[in-house]
Amino acid sequence: MSTQLPQMVAVSFFVVEVFTYGFIKSFGIFLQDLMQEFGESNSRVSWIVSICVFVMCFTAPPASLLTRRFGFRPVVMAGGLFLSMGTITSGFTNTINQMYIRIGLFGGLGFSLIFLPTITILSQYFSQRRYLVISVASTGECFSIIILAPAFAALRDHIGWRSTLVVIGALQCIIVICGILLRPIIIRPGPAMLTETQGPSDKEPEVLNPKDSSNSKESMYTEDISDTTDGSCTQQSSCSEDKELIPCYSLSSGEFENIGLRPLHHQVLEDSR
Repeated sequence: MSTQLPQMVAVSFFVVEVFTYGFIKSFGIFLQDLMQEFGESNSRVSWIVSICVFVMCFTAPPASLLTRRFGFRPVVMAGGLFLSMGTITSGFTNTINQMYIRIGLFGGLGFSLIFLPTITILSQYFSQRRYLVISVASTGECFSIIILAPAFAALRDHIGWRSTLVVIGALQCIIVICGILLRPIIIRPGPAMLTETQGPSDKEPEVLNPKDSSNSKESMYTEDISDTTDGSCTQQSSCSEDKELIPCYSLSSGEFENIGLRPLHHQVLEDSR
């Protein structure tokens, strides 16, 4: 991966912030012009931004699904086209309802398709200084409010609000270029991972039968028990280590007899009690 690519992704997110949230918060410079042009109240004109923000938040889950299905690049590029065309065509509207559709609906959908994939891939490119990078890149919104809003207001005074919206829509086409820079990160498996995923090896592991396993455990911790000819219960030790005598009831004589038992077995019996 190129060392300049993470920086380019951060710059792309900065540009996205300028023309998404920065544009929404700078839209107030057209408030008086739209009220005079369409003869609408302040609240009616303010619905343009309200619808735009609602559509942007409402379409966030579909935007996430589209990103998983098609990737970051096509989704961001499609969002840039939606946003740009919505802003450009809003300069040719004749009613406030058309502004609701073009900026509110198409612009809000474009915002959703642009912002979510960009912030997601930016967090993937940076792991150590992620919060610092996201904080610095998020200043694009402030840059738009402080620098571009007065510049667009001065441009509106010279060429009118309709032409200014067309110019802003043309500048928003830069987001399409930013989408091309969002190359996804591909994690390639290393040698150890390849060895694990190659499939079963020639030497298959031995699988113990649960019944055999239980028998082997009993043979480790117990001793061979056999019945004598007279029906008494006797026990033969398979180990010559130190034994401990415990009483055992004999069925033939009806008396208790001392038999040898391994210490380990005695420990297990005490734990089971």
